[in-house]
Amino acid sequence: MQNQQPVSSPIYEHSHGEHSNSEQQWQHRSQQQMVNFKILWFDGTEALGWIFVVDQYFDFLKMSEAEQVGIATLQMTGIAIPWFQMSQRFAQFQSWTHMKRVIELDFGPSLFKSPRELLFKLQQHGTVSEYYSEFVALANRTNIEPQDVLRDCFITGLHPEIKREVKVQCPPSLMRAVSLARLYEDKLAPSMKTTNAASPYKSITHTQTSYPPAKPPPPKLSLPTLLPNPNQPP
Repeated sequence: MQNQQPVSSPIYEHSHGEHSNSEQQWQHRSQQQMVNFKILWFDGTEALGWIFVVDQYFDFLKMSEAEQVGIATLQMTGIAIPWFQMSQRFAQFQSWTHMKRVIELDFGPSLFKSPRELLFKLQQHGTVSEYYSEFVALANRTNIEPQDVLRDCFITGLHPEIKREVKVQCPPSLMRAVSLARLYEDKLAPSMKTTNAASPYKSITHTQTSYPPAKPPPPKLSLPTLLPNPNQPP
């Protein structure tokens, strides 16, 4: 019995080709849907965070320098629009690298304030979450290593009562210190509301001692005027 060779069918090849093309088109549409998200609008605030998000977007899509400037411009609003128009009149941006550098200088944090110095001076005035948000924003602009330094810096800036409780636990990492700080914040807040409803923490109240009013001095006696002596010459 002779071996029979498989017979190629034009109909099969045609249908199989259509299936492959449709599958590629479906994958392409799925990929477009996956990356079809909006970049944050830039209104002149949070410049460093916006630059970071845009950098990640451009790196993911492998966009060229020419496309990057145009897309970044489309995501501007508020004061950023007249700023861009004015900047274009003086010197046009040739690349996203140049553009984000100028944005960082014009809208970013002051260069005269060292992020490291601000981080070491940071103190908790609100909740632990608010303090941690400020801490991370400053720490991200520094190159402090090792992580133990960041942990100790975070603990130092906590509210004194929370700091005392966290230090006793000797947290091994920054995230563990943050978790403990939030835990003790919830633990200490209810008991402290009875003393000061406006603040979750105890506050020292200075009482002034009241004294009785001082007695006014006795009135001065007015003496009659002396009459001239007739025996004494004027």
